[in-house]
Amino acid sequence: MKTATKHLTKWAMLALTAALSATMLVGLTACGGESAEDVIRKGVTEELESIKNLDQAALDEIMAGAGAADAGLDEYGIDMEEFCRTWLEGFDYSVDNVTVDGENATATVTITCKSLMEGMTIFMDKVTALTEDTEAMSKPMEELNLQMGTMLMESLGEAPLETNTVDLPYALNGNTWEPGAGFDTALSEAFAGGAL
Repeated sequence: MKTATKHLTKWAMLALTAALSATMLVGLTACGGESAEDVIRKGVTEELESIKNLDQAALDEIMAGAGAADAGLDEYGIDMEEFCRTWLEGFDYSVDNVTVDGENATATVTITCKSLMEGMTIFMDKVTALTEDTEAMSKPMEELNLQMGTMLMESLGEAPLETNTVDLPYALNGNTWEPGAGFDTALSEAFAGGAL
């Protein structure tokens, strides 16, 4: 039971944050006479807007990245798309500032999404209650896994929204602004709300 719980919580905290970060690891190229600040602000806004609106293409990309991170959640009865939609319910953002210093830039972004940390705390409380229920614990492991999957989805739905501000680094490569060193880690931590 402990191993299954650990697997499920680890997957929930890492796979989706990694997948969301991957959706934003794209280069931003200037068109016409746009300033570097405008190019970066526009690119970050477009990516985060597609996540906020749960555009199917963005959702497919998130699910593909999360699925690649860890397969085998079928045993918990978790539907990847439902998981993504539940987690991103209430997601919002603002691009607060973009500063450019030569070939380096930083986009300061405020992200509001469900707190994975709080969601996992709620989930662990439910798992603890389950382990104290002798009748429930007498069920076959297959049934317990499905019950844990349901509890995880419920916990995610109950998780409060949390707002975090993150500095996303960019570096100029030719004519393209690319995510800089530490970009994916910074964004993952903002999405995870300190759960990583």
